[in-house]
Amino acid sequence: MADFNLKPLKVQNNDSDSENEILIKETEEVLNPTIEREWGPQTGPKSVLADYKHKKNLEYQEYQQENQHKRDLMAKFSNRSIPETKTFQAKETKKDVSESTDDSELSGLSDLDSEDERILEEYKNKRILQAEETRINSGIGYLKKVTPVEYTQIVDQYASDDIFVSVMLHLENHPISEKFKSELEKIAKKYTKHRFLQVDSVACGFTDPEVLPILLIYSHGELYANHVKANQDLEKPRHFDQTMIENKFFSSFNI
Repeated sequence: MADFNLKPLKVQNNDSDSENEILIKETEEVLNPTIEREWGPQTGPKSVLADYKHKKNLEYQEYQQENQHKRDLMAKFSNRSIPETKTFQAKETKKDVSESTDDSELSGLSDLDSEDERILEEYKNKRILQAEETRINSGIGYLKKVTPVEYTQIVDQYASDDIFVSVMLHLENHPISEKFKSELEKIAKKYTKHRFLQVDSVACGFTDPEVLPILLIYSHGELYANHVKANQDLEKPRHFDQTMIENKFFSSFNI
């Protein structure tokens, strides 16, 4: 690439103007942002700067035209004039839009807020997942699956609180046990003050399906109720539901 000397060329002082006056005049001509390019491509340093300035002028004009188009569009829908500004700071639309409004124009206007709506939706989903994770980890409003060691630790954790801890010994794939678990999950969502735990019965040494499900209820760290084959205590041992379990085992609970 050619190494251009960007200093203005010296001009012989044949006229009444001094050499310094000519130098200042040429420099102002090159740096003036409003000058319009009226000559064709050349190879001198003055022409290189003029080409660059001409390009920037065109870009600025396009920028102004684009902003004016946005202002005109907003004015059309808000039914009032919008002050000319270099930055777009306010977005207002008229509530009652004429039925004759072009759908494509409305779509273009709504795109202005699409990015903000997407970011807000992502934030809301993130907070929902965080809240759900906290709820599951704490066992609040949820039938939490724990190990035998965790089960004893949680009972001790709430020993000094006025909170019931209900523990179901569950045998996987056992029909009655699975149904009891399903109804207990619904109850846990309702009694959010208390804790509901699910423990693998095999891990606790109970493998006989004839004694399952077992429901243990603790209060202040002590065993409050012990229901072996809990479904047999219900009005309909094989066709029980959430209401039957609530009335039988949790009627003394404060929601």
